[in-house]
This record gives sequence, C-alpha cells and structure tokens, in this order.
Amino acid sequence: MQPPTGARQKAPWFLTAAPTVRATAIPRPHLVAALERALASRAVVLVQAPWGYGKTTLLSEWSEATQRDVCWLTLTGYDRPPERLLDGVLTTIERHLRDSASAVGDVMAVMAHLRGQGQPVELIARTLGEALQQAERSVVVVIDRAELATSEGMRDALTPLVVHGGGAIRMVMASTSEVRPDLWRLTAHDLELIGATDLAFNEAEIDAVLAHDRDLVHPGASEAETGRAAEILALTQGWPVAVALLQRARERGERDEPNWPVAPVDDQSVTEYVQALVEDLPPDLRDFILASTTTPTLNGDLARALTGREDAAAVLERGATSGLFLDRTVKRDGQTVYTWHALFARHARIIASRRSPERAAANERAAARWLRTDFPEEAVQHAVRGGDLELALAILRDNWFAMIVDGRSLPLEECCARLPDEVREQPEVLVIRSCCRELAGDRDTAMLLRDRAARRHGSAQHQDEEVERASILASLFLGDDPDRLVRAVDRVAALVDAHVLPERAHLYVTFLAGWVVLRLRTSPDKAIRLLRTAYAQASSLGHTRLAERARQNLRFVLTWAGSFRAADEVPQTGTPMPHSPWDGYDGEIDTVTAMYSAYWRDDLDEVIERGTALLTSPIASGYSAIGLMYYGFGVAASRRSDLVDGARRALTRVPPNGSHGVPWPIYRRVALAVLAESVGEVERAQEHARAVVEASDVPASLAVAIDVLRRTGDRAGALRGLALLSKETPIYVRTMGICAQAALAWETGERSLAHRSLEQALVLAEPEGIRRPFAGADPVLQALMAAHGPWGTAYEPLLADCLGRTTSVPVSRRHVDPLTVREREVLAHLRTTMTAAEIAQALFVSVATVRTHMRAIYRKLGVPNRREAARLLL
Repeated sequence: MQPPTGARQKAPWFLTAAPTVRATAIPRPHLVAALERALASRAVVLVQAPWGYGKTTLLSEWSEATQRDVCWLTLTGYDRPPERLLDGVLTTIERHLRDSASAVGDVMAVMAHLRGQGQPVELIARTLGEALQQAERSVVVVIDRAELATSEGMRDALTPLVVHGGGAIRMVMASTSEVRPDLWRLTAHDLELIGATDLAFNEAEIDAVLAHDRDLVHPGASEAETGRAAEILALTQGWPVAVALLQRARERGERDEPNWPVAPVDDQSVTEYVQALVEDLPPDLRDFILASTTTPTLNGDLARALTGREDAAAVLERGATSGLFLDRTVKRDGQTVYTWHALFARHARIIASRRSPERAAANERAAARWLRTDFPEEAVQHAVRGGDLELALAILRDNWFAMIVDGRSLPLEECCARLPDEVREQPEVLVIRSCCRELAGDRDTAMLLRDRAARRHGSAQHQDEEVERASILASLFLGDDPDRLVRAVDRVAALVDAHVLPERAHLYVTFLAGWVVLRLRTSPDKAIRLLRTAYAQASSLGHTRLAERARQNLRFVLTWAGSFRAADEVPQTGTPMPHSPWDGYDGEIDTVTAMYSAYWRDDLDEVIERGTALLTSPIASGYSAIGLMYYGFGVAASRRSDLVDGARRALTRVPPNGSHGVPWPIYRRVALAVLAESVGEVERAQEHARAVVEASDVPASLAVAIDVLRRTGDRAGALRGLALLSKETPIYVRTMGICAQAALAWETGERSLAHRSLEQALVLAEPEGIRRPFAGADPVLQALMAAHGPWGTAYEPLLADCLGRTTSVPVSRRHVDPLTVREREVLAHLRTTMTAAEIAQALFVSVATVRTHMRAIYRKLGVPNRREAARLLL
C-alpha cells in the first residue's frame, strides 16, 4: 500500500479523535468523576503533570464514559501559530457535530459559514456559542499535548473561545508543562487543576497493576507478594510509568529493584528509563520499537516501511493493547493510526542513534520518503535528521508550491526556518521563503529575500535550473506590474507545456496560471480553460483544497466574463476552507461572485444583504474589496440614502494601491461616483467618474462611470468613455454601454438609432438574464423603453420585465392608492404591444386575472384605458 495522495487537511482525522483505552489500563473512576465535577462548574480543566502520569489515558477513559459532546484535538509542533490552533479546534468541533446522531443542522450551517471567513476569534466564539445554545448543545474541547501551544495561541485562540462562547464551549487541556499563565483572561473561578498528586497511583491501583502478574503469571502468589503495593508506592510515589517499569522488571524475574530516581528530573534520567525498558525486551521487539519510533505517529504501512516486517500492523496492535507507550486511534471506517508517547518516542530515537547511527539515519530517510507527499513538513525534518539534505531540498521543491496554494505557507515557512544554515540560505529556499513572507503581508522582507536569492543565483558559476524554475513560479506571487505578470504567465505556460514539473506540481501550476490570468483580466477564455482543467483534475485526484480553490475561481471568472448561466452550473459551495494567508488573495470570493451576478441581474436585495456581512470582515484586500465596491453599487441603485455613509466608510478599507494586476483605486472611485450621484452630489460624482474614465482599463468600472456621466449631464465625458470601451468586453458591459449609446441618441432626437441600439442591448441581455443596465430611475431610458414596444421588438417579455423594474407612479398621481407588486408587473407589460393572453402567459396567470389587474390599475391611476395608462407614465 502506498501513502495516500490526497491533499492534507488542516488537522488530520487521527488528531481529532480520542485514542482507544487499552484493555490493560487501570480504570480510574474517581478521576473520571473529578473531571465531571470540575466541568460542571469550571470553563477550563487543566490536567497538568510530567511525562508518564497517564494524562491521555485518563482523558480517553473519561471521553468514553461521559455523556458530554467531546471534541478531541492532539497538537503537533506545527500547531504553534494561533491561526493553526484555531483551525484545529474548529475542525474537531465540526467533525464531531457532523458525526453526531443529534440534529445539529443549524450549528453545522454556522460552522460552514465560519470556516474560511477570517472572522475575529471573539466573533467566531460568540456566533458558535449562540448556535450551540440555540440547538441546546454544548461541547468540551480536549486539547492533548497542550504544552505545544504558544502563549499567543493560548491567548488569541483558546481563551477567547471559552470567554466568549457563552458557556457552550468548555475545554480540558492535558499538558506536561505550566500553561496557566497563558490563560491570563480566565479567573480562578473558571479554572480547575488536576495535577501530578491527583494522577499518582494509590495503593489500590498499584495492587491492580500487580494483579495482572499475580493472577495470570503466578496464580499461587503469597500474601507477602500481595503486600508489595505499599513498597512500590513508597519507592515510586505513585508515578504510573515507574510502577509499570518495576512490574516489567518483576516479570523478568529481577529480585533487586532498579536504582531509578522517583521522577524524571532531566532528559538523561528519562533516557535511562526508556533504555532499561527496551534493552530487556526480546531482540525482535526491541528492534521494532527503535525503528518504528522514528516517527511518533504511524500506521501499519509506514511501520512496515520502517521495520521491514510484514507483520508490522499486528505488532503495533499488540503493543497498543499490551501496555506499551502506544495509543491507538480508530476511524469510523476502520482506519487505524498509532501514536507513540511523544517523550518515549524521542528518547527511543536517542537510544537508536546511540546503538546504530547509520541504521537510525536510514530509518529517518525511509520515513521522509514515505511522508513526502502528504506530510512534507515532517518529511523534510526526517530527511534532515537522516543527513540527506538533498532529499530535504527535493521534498521542498516538490511541495512548496502546493503548500502555498493550499494555504499552508505558515508551516512551510517554519519548515524552512528549521533547515540547517547551508540549506536555508540556498537561492531556491530563499525564493520559497520570500513567497511565504509575501502571503504573510510582509512585502519588504519578501523583496529582500527575493533579491538575495537573485544575487546568489547570479553569482553562482553554474545556473541552477531548479532555482530558475522556482523564481519563475515565485514571480506569480511577487509581481505587481501587469506587464511583468504577463511575461511571468508566459514563462509558466512554457513550463506547463514542457511537462518538466512533477505531476502534483504541474496541477497546482495549472491552477495558478489560470488564477493570475484571471486577475490580469487579459484573457477570460484562457483563464476559464486553465481553471476548468485544474478543477476537474484536482477533483478526480482527491486534492480537495486545490479543487475548492479552482471551483471558487472558475465560478468567478465565468461570472466576470458574463457567462452567468455557465457559472450557475458550477457548484455554489464546496469544501469549507479554514482561514489561511491565502485569504489575502481569495477571501470572500464566493460571496463576491454571488454579489457580482446579483447586481447585473438586478437583485439588489441580495447585493445589500451579502455586502452588509462584508462590512464586518477583517479582510480588506482580495475579493472583499470588490465586494465593497458592489455593495456601494447596490446601495446607490436601491436609493438607500440611509446606507450611503456606511458604504463610503467601508470603501476606505479598499487597498490604496494596485497589487497583482488589480487596480483597487479604480474600484474605490467608481463606487464613490455612484454613491455621490445617488444623493444628488453631481459635481463629486462627475469628478470620480471622470477619473475612472481617464485611468481605467477595467471594463465594468468604465461602463458604470460612463453611465454616471450620462445621467448627470456630462455628455462629452460619456462619449469619451464610450470611445474607450472595447467590443471584446463582457456581455453585461457591452449591454450597459449600448444602453448608454441608446439613451444619448434618444436625448438628441435620433429615434431610429436609439431603438436599434436598445434592441441590440436586449439581444445581448436576454440569454444571461442581464437586467441592471435597463433598471433604475432614469427618465431618458424609461421613455425610450416605453416607446420601444410600439416601435417593434422581438423581446417584449424581456422589455416588459425591464419596464417593471423602472415603473413608478408620477408625482401628480401619488395621492391615489399605490399599485401592488403584481399590478406594477402587469402595468409594465401594458406598455408593450403584448395582448392580454400573452401577458397572462408571461406572468403564469389566467387572462381573467390579468384583466382584473388591468381594471384595478386604471382605477388607481384614474385613467379610462390602456393607452392612457401608458401615456400617463410617459
């Protein structure tokens, strides 16, 4: 069996499941009860003691016995950043609720919304806590190996979840070191400590340990033998691991107790304990342990690769059930992962290295090769410990690009930081580090690292192809100048066509090439082709994160290109994504795609609803900036003067400078233009719109600016903008531009040209359901559309629908009863040449119902017939 090839999740399943309790474990009901009592009145319980006190075993026993919803998370060395720690907690809560038999649909919907939104942790805690309370649920999050969390992680990720969770989120933390100072926001009332004194075996528990030998090995034991529990308690002070080791010594027939200290006061003492255990094991089992502890977490296949034993899985299973320092975690589908106690594994590696440095290094390299695809961070460290720096560099080379796109730039950067100096300062690694800094928002350091890499590469006697290739790929992240990005895309396309990249890297590069082409707005067809390929291949190969990124960007590029119906065919939601540095690029992309489509289809309520949610988003770059622009559009188009000030304030969060080919200042100004127009600030609206016309190569922004100038009376400015509009722009842009041309022609009395232009706009709008260019309180365009039905059109239902979006009762008649929504729809159709039967068919009602509405309209407007109703509104 080969290692799995799917993209790694933020927290692998075996880190979010409680280990199974060994059959030989001594039950500790008094401690289980103590945990329950503590959780009844405390927000956090700390199980804090040195190695060997059975903390994980106790929590596993309690999790099996309790009726509470327990969400388990085992930390690793890569969970130090607060973002990673928070992602892990959200992952385990989400997985537990998903597997729960209870109905938690509302909570799961909240979790799906929170994942990937990048919201402040306090807001996440409050939102999740409220959802759990409404579902009458609460959760206890177990954090095993909490000593691996940093003070920042405790302060910024864990503590706020408890403080702001409304009592619905509690925590139990198991740690070998002091963590209470890190929980500085919790009072003594919130905390309960279960320490080493509580966890130490009492005499009865030691006697239960001895009973295994007394009853199974020496059934005829004497009373004197049964009294040894008190002696062992005095010798070990109840330290569980020392009790277990003493019992193993007795099983080997030793008369004298080993001269071990009572507690492991230093690394050397622990190493002596572990060595005493493994040296007296049968040689084959000893060799198996020393090889398989090369990596603390493994399955049967990895154990076989490390030990060469075909029965490796069976040996692991026996070890987990016989009391070795090995935990077993079983997934619902039967997958089993084993985890050595971290301290035991570390000291076993020390012993293995002392016994045979060559064999230990070979095992490290074997682990690196096995883990390199799915766990590259760990694989690099194994390669370094195995003394194979070329292998470490090769693993980085094969995976760094995918890790960045997957949103794992933080662990990638930490992985690079752990490399030896001679590797960390190589040009290729410097390039990788520069990309990590770019995603972290540290542009200055990113540029320094890039320049250092270029200097070192340029001074080398032989130009390294791998460095050159990494530099080409990095230019997609580090470039801002559009011309340079175009050249970078061309160079990357050459790499893709040459098939010189590994298969996985080739797939990720295909995605990123499409991603950059999209942001450059130069060739939507090319971007669609590349992103379709990436989406299909990533989905079929199980690369869930890449598939989700490709899905999101494919929906957006189809929408941006005006292929709204094709975008509708792409799933609107996919795999929830945890917050990551990549959100600086694609944060809120699904929300903004929906806003984009809704605006041009004239669903202003959806634009405002989704935009309102964006106002609290902490991310003010990426797609959220586009969303803020469309929120401004929606507020202006709906004439919501009460929201104008808030929309203007939101636009101050749009980046002041362009980046990665995106002209953020243009987006800000065009939104300010429509907002100013909506509240009658004509001069300010024209100032912003003219600036957009002069500087913009963004078709949609240019078309909106043209319409602002036309409506506010700057005919010359509108015509100048129309001259700049390319015929190759998206359909909705062309539709808006042609509507502007039609309105300008109508104003100057060029009736025939105006009607022909309007008909052309209707031809373009109908297939994709485009409505916004025809909507709004624009008297010139309304008059043209009202006259267009009698002129003759092939799109009377579409024209009627557009008229219905603009119909308003004239000021002179506002004293009469207002029309209902349905009556306005009927009135819009009355302004066409459609018969009553055709109107009924278009509105899916009977002819009699249409005639009833017609009579009500005439009565409310005070007119005798259809002709007068249409004439009145002209």
